[in-house]
Amino acid sequence: IQYWLLRRRQYPRLSRMAIDLFSVPAMSSEPERIFSLAGQMVTPPRKRLQADIVGAARCISSWEKSGAIEISK
Repeated sequence: IQYWLLRRRQYPRLSRMAIDLFSVPAMSSEPERIFSLAGQMVTPPRKRLQADIVGAARCISSWEKSGAIEISK
């Protein structure tokens, strides 16, 4: 991941894809955890959230936790 973080200006799309791919942990319980977290996002008031929006939110959260991006607060 560090390799692609260093080259994200030179290869913005490729580095984003690589970071997304390589930041997936190789644990069997991880998909269950992610599915659970995504399910927690879709509460009754948010029931109209589409799958691509939920997926994008989880992806951004994963990128932030790995240090690939920084979200200003």
